[in-house]
Amino acid sequence: MSGASQDFQNLGTHLQESMQGVAVYAPELRGQGNDPVTSRRGDIQSREDWINDLRTFTRLVRQQHPQACIIWHGESMGALIALHGLASSPDIRSGCNALVLSSPIVGIHREVPSWKRNILHLASRLFPRIKISLETLGGKDEVLVTNDSIHQEQSASNPYHVPAFTLRLLNTLGDMIESSPQCAKTISLPVLILHGGHDIFSRPDAVQALSEQFSQSNSVRRNFYPESYHLLLYGHERDRILSDISEWILSLSLP
Repeated sequence: MSGASQDFQNLGTHLQESMQGVAVYAPELRGQGNDPVTSRRGDIQSREDWINDLRTFTRLVRQQHPQACIIWHGESMGALIALHGLASSPDIRSGCNALVLSSPIVGIHREVPSWKRNILHLASRLFPRIKISLETLGGKDEVLVTNDSIHQEQSASNPYHVPAFTLRLLNTLGDMIESSPQCAKTISLPVLILHGGHDIFSRPDAVQALSEQFSQSNSVRRNFYPESYHLLLYGHERDRILSDISEWILSLSLP
């Protein structure tokens, strides 16, 4: 959320420096800060818009590299989109060969009081395009995303920062969080899950529970970093985490 393709610069640089025959692509998400349609920033009409964009993006990459194995790497909200996108992909042309879920948002929707969830659900139907900030929704002023930065300071410094999101976007994310376990049950491809012990958006036990939902648990690797926070690729353990990602890719037996 409030991210952009350049947030994956660390990952792209690492993979191209540490591995051969790798191409890295990153899309700009609909409704986020680099959406070329400025009126859509902070808004989404339906999860299907994200999923259809992901399918189209993947087909374009496959056109450029028809023999390549494609690995999706989704971070935070992007992990939700990737998980739901793979669960609903009709064929391999619009899907991937393996999946990385970095700091997936799991269980936090349950931690929001039920009355707030009910109000959000109702309000998203009555006033879908009203915008509020995440801090207002969560009731927290400071959210650590690395060991030395808080969410507002980190995101507000970006030129693509989105200060608030529509009620229908937030409600859509809540629904996607709730249905993530059902999505996992349909997936049998290799999956790498990365999460930190201080991630306020993803409780370790909730992430573990999600990892156990995949249809072939032996194809899932869960890497837990007890001292890391939400933005793993920019935290103090990023070098270790980047190395773990490339090591996992090399370990795969992909066609």
